Amino acid sequence: MSSASSRLSRLAYVAVLGFALGFPGSAVHADEAGQVQNQLEASRSKLANLSARSQQAVLALQETQAGLAAARGELAAAQAQEAAAVARKGQIDAELVTAKQEEADGLARIAAIQAEQSRNTDIRNNIARQAYEGTGLERIAAVLNTGKAQQLADNMYVAEKVNDSQNALLDELAKQKAVADAEQAKLAETRRRIASLQLQAEAAVAQAVEAHRAAEQTSAQLAALESKQQAAAAAVAAQRGEEEQRVAQLQAESSRIQAELAARSSGGGGAAQVPPPQGSGRLQVPVAGPVTSEFGPRVNPVLGTSELHTGMDIGAPCGAPVHASESGTVIRAGVMGGYGNAIWVDHGGGLVTTYNHMSGYIRQSGSVNRGDLIGYVGTTGLSTGCHMHWEVRVNGQPVNPRGWF
Repeated sequence: MSSASSRLSRLAYVAVLGFALGFPGSAVHADEAGQVQNQLEASRSKLANLSARSQQAVLALQETQAGLAAARGELAAAQAQEAAAVARKGQIDAELVTAKQEEADGLARIAAIQAEQSRNTDIRNNIARQAYEGTGLERIAAVLNTGKAQQLADNMYVAEKVNDSQNALLDELAKQKAVADAEQAKLAETRRRIASLQLQAEAAVAQAVEAHRAAEQTSAQLAALESKQQAAAAAVAAQRGEEEQRVAQLQAESSRIQAELAARSSGGGGAAQVPPPQGSGRLQVPVAGPVTSEFGPRVNPVLGTSELHTGMDIGAPCGAPVHASESGTVIRAGVMGGYGNAIWVDHGGGLVTTYNHMSGYIRQSGSVNRGDLIGYVGTTGLSTGCHMHWEVRVNGQPVNPRGWF
């Protein structure tokens, strides 16, 4: 069929072989046929409900599984961001410790240099004071007055050495000032780096806090999704028993009805043989349009088992004309449960074609010729979109329509 819910109910389609119960000459009495038909209709209605619930459970499970995968990815990303932020904060803290130690060392060096500068300045000032306060000049005058030349020479030598000492002190003070200036510049750069690192540390802390908050939020969402997934999985498991029972019942009913058809097609003289050569042209496609779903097995999403898609789906708009695939006799026309509005045409020799989900039909009985208009495409029964579900059956057994084109 053209939807997920119709795929879940493929096996229900087999049950519509109950049209054999109404064939002329059937061994089943009319009242029994009506009773069985009513039971089949009730079964189809229950099947539609079960299939819908099963599909909802499967879709819910698939949705939560997809959500879980996304949530786990978001959680991993948030945790990675938090770890990266914490690691960066640790690195910045280590750099801050180093920078602050460099600051302390720089301050100590500057203090030592300043102490040495102060000591040398005191020495220089003391020398200058002794040289210029008059004590040295008075001594020189006294020596000249006494005529003691040697003493004068000694004093001049001392004066020269004092001058040399002053110059040396001035040079040392200049060097110390240059060193102090360099240390001050280095200290200023260290302090700028400390300020930058502190800002980075604050940013890293903020990032870590935000990443942790995101991780906690995602973790909570993940827990909620996991709980939802468990509920969805439980819902699917609950549907499994119903689906298994449904499949078993429909398979049993299909076997019974197929046996009735086989008995009828034999006509008491052996079953007619209807060879299905590939590409024989025995049948024509009943409606113009692309094949959207082939005949063959499908997987039940609840049971995980294979179910037979008993016909071929042809995409066509509602109201498109439907033509008889071959000449024959209309043996059934009406609402057929999951098939919706359907027409069955008997072509003789055990070959029957069915046309399903129609919006309406032109012929409800009597003979039709190949290509005659018999109805219009629709979306009745277990269908969610306009299309034609076309079946070919041989002695009641569904076969691949492609063998009869």
